Amino acid sequence: MLNSHGGSSRIDIALDLKRHLERMGLSVVSIRSGRLRGLYILGVRALYRVYDVSCFYGRDIYAPWFEIHPFSRIDSYSRSQILSDLEKIVRGFSDFFNRTGKAMIPYLWDDITVRVLDHGYPEESSDLGYMLVKYGYYLLTNMYYPEGFYEGSPKIVGEGLPEKPNKWYVSSLIQRLKHLEREYARICAAEERDTVDEDNRAIVCTNLLNSLNIFKKATSKFEDI
Repeated sequence: MLNSHGGSSRIDIALDLKRHLERMGLSVVSIRSGRLRGLYILGVRALYRVYDVSCFYGRDIYAPWFEIHPFSRIDSYSRSQILSDLEKIVRGFSDFFNRTGKAMIPYLWDDITVRVLDHGYPEESSDLGYMLVKYGYYLLTNMYYPEGFYEGSPKIVGEGLPEKPNKWYVSSLIQRLKHLEREYARICAAEERDTVDEDNRAIVCTNLLNSLNIFKKATSKFEDI
């Protein structure tokens, strides 16, 4: 994990990350330097294919982050196969970074996520959003127009716990929990349900309920802050 490296050089950290991911069942097939100091782009093979992952290790006041690069089509792979791959990658990187910093997953390749978000449902109700919550990136943002596309294609961004949880972060968690409770009641639990696409209802409601349970456990840990 990242905080075990102390004063290690950047290349040492890159090699530590490679070994860590490989212990978690991933294969790192390439590592190349990015334009920024501390930024690397890894070619990571999961179960079915190789993905480019940008990875910033953090520096000074800047927290670490990683982004799984977008791909325009899923070729011959099914949606479930791609989701399985992405989950393995998110799990590997989040474990290395101790669930701190940010995680980013572009979503234009996934029609279901696009429909869910376009309908105005919470990011947590999508499979990709719930995936980030599941691995500790609780505060989600839909960057549907990221800096005029200078920062890439639309993506869900998850913000993990700061190294020392603060009042702002805990307050944000509590506010988000209340929002998800209202949304779950509006979309899934009310007798007169919101006009959700029936094909996606199971996905939306299951992800919302699972996210709610995770939020409740997370907020209970910080009651004294």
